[in-house]
Amino acid sequence: MGYRLHLYSEIAVSRILDWKPEAKFIVMLRNPVDMFLSLHGELVWNEHECFTDPVAAWHAQQSRAAGTGRVGRHCYTPAMLQYRSVCQLGTQVARLLQHVDRARVHAIFLDDLMRDPALEYQLVLSFLGLATDGRTTFTVSNSRKSPKSSALKYLLRTISDLKYNSRWRHVRMFGLLTKVNALNTSSSARTILDEHFKSELIETFRHDVELLSRTLSRDLSPWFSEKKLEPR
Repeated sequence: MGYRLHLYSEIAVSRILDWKPEAKFIVMLRNPVDMFLSLHGELVWNEHECFTDPVAAWHAQQSRAAGTGRVGRHCYTPAMLQYRSVCQLGTQVARLLQHVDRARVHAIFLDDLMRDPALEYQLVLSFLGLATDGRTTFTVSNSRKSPKSSALKYLLRTISDLKYNSRWRHVRMFGLLTKVNALNTSSSARTILDEHFKSELIETFRHDVELLSRTLSRDLSPWFSEKKLEPR
């Protein structure tokens, strides 16, 4: 499933099956605590999330669900900011399997992908009935990032919005905004959570992780102690 909200959606699977009844599904899974931090960082970057502090963003969920909480200036899908629901992968996979036979669902755990990307790639090809292409090199894509200058990033996004929403939208800029944005981007270190908030997240997701574990017959208990999964 090519987009995060496809698995989260309660109608996407049915619509996919209406379009292609024999469809196969590939789902990417990870520790929900890590998923929350990654999602939060991405939404901050895209200006969907206005709170750069993940604790503040987490605690804003209730007011946002009620329609009273602040969101980022480019947030057009407020449901994405409901981190608890979006990261409940056990519930989402269980719902998927209510519509699709297990044999037509291939689950990839990020822990396994990081450990042996070549093996996981071959397993995907096998699941899809495709021949191997001999690929052995896999580079990291879409790693966590942050702007070197938030002011410059804001300016670039404003210029982009003005161009798109004006009669100048067809004027070619030869990728200038993209190039400047790339120069203004740097890799970002993983967010370090305080122990109290980390425990809150683990307990919030515990039941859902246990559901995912039962559904896919995989021991996911290492996630409760921030460890990687054992190899399959």
